[in-house]
Amino acid sequence: MTGKFVAVAFIDFRKAFDSVPHATLIMKLERHFGIKGSTLAWLESYLTGRKQFTVLNGVKSDLLPVSMGIPQGSVLGPTLFTLFTNDLSPFVRSGSLYMFADDTTVFCIGNTADEAIVKLNRALQEVYDWCGGNQFTPHPGKTEAMLFCRGNPMGPIAPVFLGDSCIKWVTKARVLGLTVDHKLTWDAHLMDVKKSFANKLDLLKRSRFLPKSVLRDFYFKVILPSVKYGLVLWGACCNSNLRDSIERLHCRASRIIFNLPRDMPSIEVLAYDRWPTISFYYKIDIFKIFSKAHNESLPELLSNNIYTERRNGYSLRGGDCLSVPRFETRFMKDSLAYRGTVLWNTICLNENGISHLSNKDRNLIRTKDYFKNFKFDTTSASTTRNINADFMYN
Repeated sequence: MTGKFVAVAFIDFRKAFDSVPHATLIMKLERHFGIKGSTLAWLESYLTGRKQFTVLNGVKSDLLPVSMGIPQGSVLGPTLFTLFTNDLSPFVRSGSLYMFADDTTVFCIGNTADEAIVKLNRALQEVYDWCGGNQFTPHPGKTEAMLFCRGNPMGPIAPVFLGDSCIKWVTKARVLGLTVDHKLTWDAHLMDVKKSFANKLDLLKRSRFLPKSVLRDFYFKVILPSVKYGLVLWGACCNSNLRDSIERLHCRASRIIFNLPRDMPSIEVLAYDRWPTISFYYKIDIFKIFSKAHNESLPELLSNNIYTERRNGYSLRGGDCLSVPRFETRFMKDSLAYRGTVLWNTICLNENGISHLSNKDRNLIRTKDYFKNFKFDTTSASTTRNINADFMYN
């Protein structure tokens, strides 16, 4: 088993927001973040002094004090939870830990599967120890582990534990709204998106008694954003047949809204109301990310992994060109780092050096100035009228 293996645990905390002990949180706010005086007293007053009761068959229980938990649905809730768990990441030394609110992921890299799993077991023990010291409870039954690798590990995979509980190994998991599989093909996610997309279009079809403008707004403001979620990740790394099926459903939406004939070619269906393809949205999303990295407004963790400036002073045609990562495999050439860099460099080429390029690349370059200040308004088709059709629909 050669090459890199990544063992990952998707950790679930039992009633995460409701289990934060007030006393520990107040202590951390004072010691770790220097919050004192009236501000600390205000936060303590906000959290403590609450009482609760239960109603069963019309009978109320006695009032009981609430000694833990952060009010959910409040503006302060996520911030206080983040401050409470802020010291978890440095506590875990055997692996890398990333959190978004209460969604916690630990991953460990090894040259073999066994090496990665050993590190993951150590990291999970450190997470368990932190929970014990902070009166916090992990949920082993909902915690899952996944082994990312290009091939298949030889023999059975060693078990991983969170405390005394064995965690189940899975080949796909739901993480922040995306279905991630152990090969990073995104096929499972696209299958979920395709099914959900088709169901929503059925709802759109049953609503054709509404004005076209209402249906269009509903599609662009409600349906399409859920389809495009995570597009920069799965836009190139998925099965082309699945990706094409999403494009066809996108065309179907236009047919439903504008009552277009079924035999009309897809490019004409989209051009009817100047709709871009999903592929076009993918390019836009990539360029937005690289623009933020170029303007140093992207989180450093992401920027350092996808954005590398040319440092040798050698520039082919544009001073803003980036160093293209040297990847040999098709898998890595479909990554955000590679695709984004190539797209950025193509747009940043100057007009004097494009004679040898294809018509498609020339059209892309000529949108350079437009892209620099690009703001796509999905409620108005006018924003796409100056973009060449070859770029929009291919």
